[in-house]
Amino acid sequence: MTGLKRKHHGELNKVIGVPAWRYDQLRAEYADDPVALQEIDTYDPTSKYARKIKEYRDALLDNLTGKAEQLEIWFSEHYPDIPGTR
Repeated sequence: MTGLKRKHHGELNKVIGVPAWRYDQLRAEYADDPVALQEIDTYDPTSKYARKIKEYRDALLDNLTGKAEQLEIWFSEHYPDIPGTR
């Protein structure tokens, strides 16, 4: 449980339009590392994490405090190792 290697963070940060197969490849490579899998989700625009981030942003913009709080709980339960989601 160490998370993504620095080179992979760099790759995902620098490349726009990372192909879906690359996320799948990294998930396979880090299959035994739940922290790394959570980190990969934060980069993948098609992940459940990305969808929930959009919901959270929309809830904040629409001043839906209850919905935002529910999503904060969801993040802390499903992504406990990602800063800002605890």
